Amino acid sequence: MNKFIPGFVVIALLVGAFYLDRHDQAEEEDDFGRPLSLVFDAPSHPNGKLKKTKAFKSVYRYNNLDSLGFFPLVDANLMHILRQQELYLKKNKNQRHRIGKLSFSNKDLLKVINTLRAYQFTFPVGLSNQFDFYQLKGQDNRGNVKFSAYYTPIIKASRTRSAAFSHGIYKRPEDRDEMPSRQAIEDGTLDDGYAIAYLADYEDLRKLTLEGSGILQFADGSSKHVTYHSSNGIHQVASRVVDTTSRKEKPKAIVVAEEEVLVTEEAPDSLEISEPITIENTDNEVVIEDSEEETSIEEEKPEELTFENGNYPFFMEVKKKKVSSTGIPLVPWYSIAVDKNYVPLGSCLLAATPVIDKKERFKRHALQYVLAQDTGGKIKGAGRVDWFVGDGEKAAKIAQTIHHYGQLWLILPKKKRNEGLSQVGNKSNIQ
Repeated sequence: MNKFIPGFVVIALLVGAFYLDRHDQAEEEDDFGRPLSLVFDAPSHPNGKLKKTKAFKSVYRYNNLDSLGFFPLVDANLMHILRQQELYLKKNKNQRHRIGKLSFSNKDLLKVINTLRAYQFTFPVGLSNQFDFYQLKGQDNRGNVKFSAYYTPIIKASRTRSAAFSHGIYKRPEDRDEMPSRQAIEDGTLDDGYAIAYLADYEDLRKLTLEGSGILQFADGSSKHVTYHSSNGIHQVASRVVDTTSRKEKPKAIVVAEEEVLVTEEAPDSLEISEPITIENTDNEVVIEDSEEETSIEEEKPEELTFENGNYPFFMEVKKKKVSSTGIPLVPWYSIAVDKNYVPLGSCLLAATPVIDKKERFKRHALQYVLAQDTGGKIKGAGRVDWFVGDGEKAAKIAQTIHHYGQLWLILPKKKRNEGLSQVGNKSNIQ
């Protein structure tokens, strides 16, 4: 019998290859280091927007993906990040969410993680029997989500101030009654006891602040990982601005306020499952032929990060590379920054991501998994996500090319639904 096993393996591989060729081709973007993904074939405009879309009636809409067949590969990088995400969700397991007409808990998100991990190193088949998929309404209320990208800069630094390295990176001086002015900081008032390093270029300091973190490289070959903490004018936690100029506000109170998100609530420990997921009835929806013209939207600039009005950034050292708002080290091409009022941190999503060629032209959409792990000052609403693409200059060049549209589906455990889809009884905070 054993002598026939190699033959069976070859036949299975041929059948799988034939299926992928007929349905969803697997393709790896070697040039950009992207993971193996499935081609998502849908008529699209040059900016990545779908040509034929349905208008949404709420933030999320249930989609039947039974026809998809194969789902993206669960590779080693995804397995690693799923394990990290599991730890985060377990620490916050009693949190529940109501977004639009959708209600679920972090325990539901944990079930998704555990189910996906059971499919390690495979292209899962039949995940629609395990999961429900809810598409996010996007920027235009038709499912088109704009993807931008961010990275971890690697910047040359010195441990001492000199004419060549004159721009300081400082820890926040918590023991001071008042924050020093920007001019005082630039004149070196924090050099004694608060300096982490010094940079040669003012733009490097701006870059570190805008990207939220970075790797400082010293002449002796050593390095430090730093992440943005706050500024002398505001207190910012995990890349989101809180209030205001008072040094006397206790950091603990600020962190608590940051966690008070309107669409989330704490469930009692005894609750095993969340409220039933409610789904919007999508009957009689009108299919809209989308115009190629891109929806006009003003590009949001991260507030208070432009060094205007006397602001100067403070940083803190971290042991690992880029760490997200959830405390999880980010993984290139899998970690995304979201507005957590629309996509809860810890969520696993199926994404039709834009594939861009070397001339910054949209080629196609690639179907893969992404995980909501970070936030950002410029990521607001249901129409925008920021994609982490790695470290250094190569990642910086890649990040500059990504400004196109894709689609996102929130993955939740399968729920029983009657023929008539359930109506919503809970009041939503986001309409």
